[in-house]
Amino acid sequence: MIENDNHKREMHLFILWRKVWIWKWILIISSVSTGILSLIISLILPKVYEAKVTILTPESVAGGIAGGLIAQAAGLGIEGEISSQTILALLNSSAETEAVIENFNIIETFGLKNKSDAYELLEKITDFSIDHLEGVIKVKVETYSPKLSADMANFYVNYLNTLNEQIKITTEKPIVKVIDWASIPSRPSKPRIKWNTAIGIFLGFIVSFVVLYVRDAMHDYWNST
Repeated sequence: MIENDNHKREMHLFILWRKVWIWKWILIISSVSTGILSLIISLILPKVYEAKVTILTPESVAGGIAGGLIAQAAGLGIEGEISSQTILALLNSSAETEAVIENFNIIETFGLKNKSDAYELLEKITDFSIDHLEGVIKVKVETYSPKLSADMANFYVNYLNTLNEQIKITTEKPIVKVIDWASIPSRPSKPRIKWNTAIGIFLGFIVSFVVLYVRDAMHDYWNST
């Protein structure tokens, strides 16, 4: 029984390979065509530049990364110091967002209607995350201008000190330890041209193969009835 199943499987694979060989030029032309189309679309799409600031989590500064992981898991800082969650809360705060909107004139820069649109835009183009394994917080900004992306990412981190002076959360100055400031990106992060082209080629092959296979299956079915 097992030998029969294996034999059927081998025969099925052989038939599939034979079909691929017969359709090879159609599959190649379809794959290349969709790859070229994906390439053209990727080249036409507006380029997006990502800038990133990397800062140490307060927990890793105070108690080492191992101790910081335990504190982060509990959602607490160490020895009463400011926590990573507090830093994220400040980065996402209305005060921080308002400062960014005003400092970079977001409404006019991006051609928006009102401040509500500016809030939505900033939510889309910014990302604040904690990497617990590395013990760092990453501040990312993506815009169509490499300089603007870098300036905004650095501003988010710098403005934390201003907020701390207003709220007086901690006496620590500066409020965070920066590992890497954002530099002006030389290459766009999106669209990923090579990746998109590869996906286009793969999808072109798969779609063409499925269409040809279904066509042959339907043809065999109608001929057998």
